[in-house]
Amino acid sequence: MGLSTTFGSRPSLSEEIRYPSIKQVERLYNKIISVTGGEHGYLSKANLEYLLDTVKDVGERLDREQAIVKKAAFLMYNIVVPHPFVNDNKRTAYELVRLFLRLTDMKSN
Repeated sequence: MGLSTTFGSRPSLSEEIRYPSIKQVERLYNKIISVTGGEHGYLSKANLEYLLDTVKDVGERLDREQAIVKKAAFLMYNIVVPHPFVNDNKRTAYELVRLFLRLTDMKSN
């Protein structure tokens, strides 16, 4: 079995893995704010859009399961630390990772 057979037939991770859209993240954030209260809004919507685009390249050389774990950690960290939202960044990060894992058919606890 040559390299072209091994690597040529395998679809890229971005084709195999489903990612949350900006609309899904906004709905998630709006739901969290409506339940928990607090000021609503973005500190940087551009950072969130960049994060959702960049996560597709994370873990590209890993197997699917390892890539999903790395992508989930990347999403969590990059919502919690840079704070794209005015409030509820940690809650949103947690729920975003849960959504991502559901989209990829992985279980979260």
